[in-house]
Amino acid sequence: MLAEQGANLDARPKNNKAAAPLLWLSVLTSGLMAGFFWSFTVMVMPALAMSDDRSFVTVFQNTNRTVESFGFGLGFYGALLFSAIAAWIFHRIGRKLTSRWLLVALACVVIQLVITMAGNIPLNNALDSFGDPAKITDFAAARHAFNESQWNLLNLFRTIISSLGVLAAAGAAVQHGRDQRALLGR
Repeated sequence: MLAEQGANLDARPKNNKAAAPLLWLSVLTSGLMAGFFWSFTVMVMPALAMSDDRSFVTVFQNTNRTVESFGFGLGFYGALLFSAIAAWIFHRIGRKLTSRWLLVALACVVIQLVITMAGNIPLNNALDSFGDPAKITDFAAARHAFNESQWNLLNLFRTIISSLGVLAAAGAAVQHGRDQRALLGR
C-alpha cells in the first residue's frame, strides 16, 4: 500500500520555480502584443486613413522609428522566448497539458512573427524608402507604395492570431492552476 502511494506521488506533476513566472511572462507579453496590434486595427490606422498623404507618411515613418525600442522588443520577442522556455520546462516537469497550451501560444507567436517579417515590415520599408518627409515631393506616391489596405489586412491577421495566442497562454495558466491544486491535494 505505501509503495503504491509513493509511486502515485512520483507520477504526479513535479514543480519548478521558474515555470510559473515564465508562464505569466508568456501571458503578459502575448497580451501586450495582441493589444498593440489591436490598437492599430481599431484606432491608429482608422485615424491615419482620415489623414492627408503628408500626415500619413510622416506619422507612419515616425511610428516605424519609435517601434524600434527595447519596450517593443521585449513584448515582440519576449512572447516568443517566454512561451518557448515555459513550454519546454512544463514538458520536462511532466505537465503535458500546460505544455501543449503553451505550444499553441508559441505557434501563434511564430505565425504572428512570420506575418510581421514577411508582410508588414516590407511594406513599412517601402514607405521608409522615400526618405525624410522634409524631402519627399510626392506623398501620394509614398502612401501608395505603402499599400495601406494590404498592411491593414496583414495587421488584422496578426491581431486575430496574437489574440488566439493570448487565449492559449491563458489556457496554460488555467491548466497550471489545476495542476497546482492537484499537486497540493485539493
